[in-house]
Amino acid sequence: SQKVFLIPQERRYVLLDNTGQDNYSTVIQLRKIGINKPQRDTVYYGILNKHDFEALNQSKILYSAPTYKQTIDSKEVFVSHFFYVKLKNSSDFNLLNEFALQNKVTIEYHSDYLPLWYVLSCINSHKNALEMANLFYESGLFEVAEPDFWQADETLSATDPLFAQQWNLQNTGQ
Repeated sequence: SQKVFLIPQERRYVLLDNTGQDNYSTVIQLRKIGINKPQRDTVYYGILNKHDFEALNQSKILYSAPTYKQTIDSKEVFVSHFFYVKLKNSSDFNLLNEFALQNKVTIEYHSDYLPLWYVLSCINSHKNALEMANLFYESGLFEVAEPDFWQADETLSATDPLFAQQWNLQNTGQ
């Protein structure tokens, strides 16, 4: 199999707290998404260039990660705030929980169909999901740890300020 290398880019993927009255105006219109966190009903997310990222109110940034260009096809990818961890055996959950608490990451959920796999979120951490996946894997405590890469999609950067309210224009193919 061919190796894919990632080249860091200047743009950043960000999650922003939606509380307060900050105006994110011209940077890009950040779309609302739901997060499984009771204290935060929704957050804004988007991909920003370096100038727009630096112009943000830094206290509103919940998570930030660099974007990368793939060498295989030059497509832009970014690391979401999620990463996946596979336990060595089912009795290792307490080990995962303790390691997660030490590193300020949250265990979000796991699937009954993949009982050894867990999805973790690093919103409260000072590292991004790539760094956290490396930390978890290099600890030797877990079978696998890998970040959640997403392909950058320019539809995340809609410039229409009412884009998030145009649900009726989303063709889902039904």
